[in-house]
Amino acid sequence: MTNHAEDKAFYDDQGDAQDPVWTTWYNSQRFASYLRVSESLVRGHFPDGQHTSLELGAGSCTLSLALSHLPIFGRMICMDISAERMQALAPKVASAIPSARPDKLEHIAGSFNEHLPFNDASIDIIFFDASLHHASSPWDLLAECRRVLRPNGLLIAQREQFLALASFGYVLRRLLRSEEVQAGVIENAFFRAQYEYFLRARGFDPKFVGVAESTAQRALSAFNGIIFSKWVISAMPT
Repeated sequence: MTNHAEDKAFYDDQGDAQDPVWTTWYNSQRFASYLRVSESLVRGHFPDGQHTSLELGAGSCTLSLALSHLPIFGRMICMDISAERMQALAPKVASAIPSARPDKLEHIAGSFNEHLPFNDASIDIIFFDASLHHASSPWDLLAECRRVLRPNGLLIAQREQFLALASFGYVLRRLLRSEEVQAGVIENAFFRAQYEYFLRARGFDPKFVGVAESTAQRALSAFNGIIFSKWVISAMPT
């Protein structure tokens, strides 16, 4: 059985990261390429109204902060296994985003590998930013997401760990050498078809929007899923 205390201890230490790491991340080409897609999906699904969002495995809360200027968001909940990491990093990220509304954010400590502490059909949109692949059981986590989402809700997952047909062996070997795996932290990678399977099995209709993290990937976009695999997942409850 996985010891989630190892995950918490590892991420508690991430709050010691130096300011430049977090204040420049928001402006990076990689993050911007995902943010453009995610913001477009949010705007298209929720053109108006006041909605409640939940970012799971929020960490630095970068995605919530980047979208917090949108008037469609009222309450924005950020949940992470490490309260220390959120408290240390979210202010650093907020300082790098002129349009951020950190006053909208509510931080909750908790593991998404357990029962989510929210009522049925109480959340409009769930965000994952490089966090869904840390689930010990995507099957169980997505069942919980389906439970707490409202019928017209939306799930968005960006910067997830995807495997590509021509490079999956290299990616898996790299993961085995990673600091996270060496520390006993849950670290997974899946093919696009596996993410789709988990989502459909748990009552979602997923769509995948291709993303290019660099100029080279943009030029090779026809090979997304073969040489590399970069997507934003958008899923509605069925």
